Amino acid sequence: MELLTQELRQQLPPLYSQEHVEDPLVICKFFCPWNRWTWFATEFDGEDIFFGLVVGDEVELGYFLLSDLMKPIGPARLQMKRDLHFKPTPLSIVRQQTTRKPVITYIATATENGQGFDFKVLASNARYSHGARRFEDFEEGKQAVEQKYGKVAWVTPWRFQKELTAY
Repeated sequence: MELLTQELRQQLPPLYSQEHVEDPLVICKFFCPWNRWTWFATEFDGEDIFFGLVVGDEVELGYFLLSDLMKPIGPARLQMKRDLHFKPTPLSIVRQQTTRKPVITYIATATENGQGFDFKVLASNARYSHGARRFEDFEEGKQAVEQKYGKVAWVTPWRFQKELTAY
């Protein structure tokens, strides 16, 4: 697939031509199929340099190169793609659609200890650690953990250990 067709080249405004436009149009969208990086082009110099919204580790306006998009080859020889179904869209709408909220995942377990249940949050991608707490009633403990942490994946300790060793 051709990343940038002649038709798109003609539709893309020249670099710096939209500097004073309050809500410029995004003309085309490129994406990397093996990760979450996406490039939304609003301007093009006619040869190699785009300006637009880059959604990667951060979401920011910046320059990116056509030649860089054409280079990478990922797993299974995947290459960068252009979204063939993307229609020109105001930048403000694209920003709203691409704003990512951090997703925090918790893996928790409850083990019966003869006197009640020990609830532990075993792993998380959050930046702080989690302790354990004892409840006599399983449902009460489960509800307390879910109230504090939100969505929790419940696993048995054996399953959790097996999942860890699989990596």
